[in-house]
Amino acid sequence: MTISDARFGAEILSEKGKILKFDDPQCAISFLNSLEGQSFPVREIYFTDFSGDHTLINSKNAIFLKTDSLRAPMGGAYSCFSNSDSLSHVLKVYPGIITYWREVYTK
Repeated sequence: MTISDARFGAEILSEKGKILKFDDPQCAISFLNSLEGQSFPVREIYFTDFSGDHTLINSKNAIFLKTDSLRAPMGGAYSCFSNSDSLSHVLKVYPGIITYWREVYTK
């Protein structure tokens, strides 16, 4: 899949090294909640850093902003950040809820 907006995106890496790409965090979450996703052997999950050069952040280190005023390409409400400084700048323009992967996705 081609990522249509560099500020969003997600990748799920399987135990065997297969990479699944998603256009926004909500798509990756929906996949993980699906029957196929529940049986997919996940090794790591990464999200695109909304700020800066849009590098990938491991889900364990990502800070999520959930807001209806900033929509991802597929309509999701999540954007991800590698640090609270960059998040605080975006939060001034797009108010929302700060959360973490363990709260966004629970098995």
